[in-house]
Amino acid sequence: MRRIKSQILSNKRLSKELHLITFTSEKIEEDLLPGNFLHILVSSSLDPFLRRPFSIFDISEGTISVLYRVIGKGTGIMKDLCKGDEIDIIGPLGNSYPIDNSNNIYCIAGGTGIASIHFLIEYIKQNHPTKQITLCWGTKTIHEFILMNEFRLISDKIIFSTEDGSYGNEGLITDFLPIFKDNSVIYACGPDGMLHILKKKPIDLPMFFSVEKRMACGVGVCLGCAVKMNNDTYKYTCIDGPVFNANELKYE
Repeated sequence: MRRIKSQILSNKRLSKELHLITFTSEKIEEDLLPGNFLHILVSSSLDPFLRRPFSIFDISEGTISVLYRVIGKGTGIMKDLCKGDEIDIIGPLGNSYPIDNSNNIYCIAGGTGIASIHFLIEYIKQNHPTKQITLCWGTKTIHEFILMNEFRLISDKIIFSTEDGSYGNEGLITDFLPIFKDNSVIYACGPDGMLHILKKKPIDLPMFFSVEKRMACGVGVCLGCAVKMNNDTYKYTCIDGPVFNANELKYE
């Protein structure tokens, strides 16, 4: 984990609410793994005071890209940052998706959970090119599907769904999952509701969830990002996660 000052290289609007910001990495990209996140201070002023956690969408030599949705004051400031502006970053934080010997990879993404999944798919394709990847991607509407041609290039199969029926299957992505093959593993990132539904399904395969939680400190001090385990204890998204074995998590 390092704290760095990064210079913004681009900040592109991809849809009404989704933006992709790319900045210099000061070589921390060499330590990043899929599932890790960054804690970003979007302003040098005291308002907003707290950092924001963001999954990594993409890395290349010397740069990192983060996908974000404009939903509040912090991301509202973030969308107005321009090339040459500076942001304060702590990272990498959190754990990563475990990559096993499974031949078939099923990635399930909802909302901005596609950011973490994009980095994971790229990593697998670069380091384990023989693995077959199926992406199951759900959004509220067609306008939330971004960079679709890129996803088609890195995935062997994609299943789309939208809640309003404007593209792909109509409904939740959890209603349109494929028949899972043997020798497979499932990775999922998205809203708690999506993960809760997945957890309840009778799936007899290794399954790992990247959990999305608000967090103030990112280093296990504030204890604000607790998730409940099956044994009624708690773990913390920032230091024990954000990736958890789905069998360990308790949804009520």
